[in-house]
Amino acid sequence: IAFQNGKFLKNSAAVRLQLQQWFNQHPPNGGTYLYTAHQALLNNSGKAETLYLLADGEISQPEAHLLNNIYTLARNSKKPIHTVGVDLKQGTTAYTTMVTIADNSKGTKKFV
Repeated sequence: IAFQNGKFLKNSAAVRLQLQQWFNQHPPNGGTYLYTAHQALLNNSGKAETLYLLADGEISQPEAHLLNNIYTLARNSKKPIHTVGVDLKQGTTAYTTMVTIADNSKGTKKFV
């Protein structure tokens, strides 16, 4: 499931409100396809000035074996990837995943 079908939108108060409403209607229910999301982000990186990856850091099956590929994609990114980890605890695999993506791409990381 992607907000606005994965289209890149200009940041505005109206879009932020739409995004918040979308989050409220789509609560977490498993199935984090982090590799697929990461690929989509990089495939569209030319359309954005800044890249952000907002995720819980979990990697669902059948993508779990692709963790090292995610790290390689981040390392080879032409732009920094700024990660925003949602509801993560330091020391967990999910936390480490978000940190490593940011570090490998020379991006920043934030946890909310």
